[in-house]
Amino acid sequence: MFRLIPVWLSFLALAAHFLRHGNLLLVAGALGLILVSVVRRPWVPSAVQVALLLSSGVWIYTLFGLVGRFRAVGQPWERTAWILGGVAAFTLASGLVFRVPALRQRYGRTDRES
Repeated sequence: MFRLIPVWLSFLALAAHFLRHGNLLLVAGALGLILVSVVRRPWVPSAVQVALLLSSGVWIYTLFGLVGRFRAVGQPWERTAWILGGVAAFTLASGLVFRVPALRQRYGRTDRES
């Protein structure tokens, strides 16, 4: 279970992002994905990895939007770009935890299913 912490942190950050924008439906979806990640079914890793890929896209979209706004008003944007780029990379890399043999076994996946 502890190997799933990067996945949970990624979805918690996404839920906080959506909460900041007042979108409670997407907050519930992001938190629901945490619950999905603990279900022991072979389809779960693939579903969660797709969700993490899409989540990374949300962070990249946000990155470009904020950087564009900062640049338009002449404010420093580099730190924001590094932070959101790091969050996007962490979110994307979180999906790699499902490559760990212990988690592959947990979800009942074989080597030929990867």
